[in-house]
Amino acid sequence: MKGIMRNTVLSDLEINFFVQTMHAMELHNKRMRIKGFLMNCPAGRPLDDCPAREIRELSMIEREIIIDEMGEDEVESVYRFHEKCFRGRC
Repeated sequence: MKGIMRNTVLSDLEINFFVQTMHAMELHNKRMRIKGFLMNCPAGRPLDDCPAREIRELSMIEREIIIDEMGEDEVESVYRFHEKCFRGRC
């Protein structure tokens, strides 16, 4: 197996595809986590200023649409906010 891997040379196109695929998977995983954050507060009780408070009151379909329409920066922002909040409270 080592011989096969040592002789394998990936093209720039293959490396780029791999990097893009990994990035897409990471973004997908964050969207899935956000769906959980927007169902229920991960810490058990949302803070008074939690930006997800109003979204949690929407129907499941409405939440799905909002999350699916989020841009990459917004996904990252919501994800970081809830990770930081959760770690700070638990």
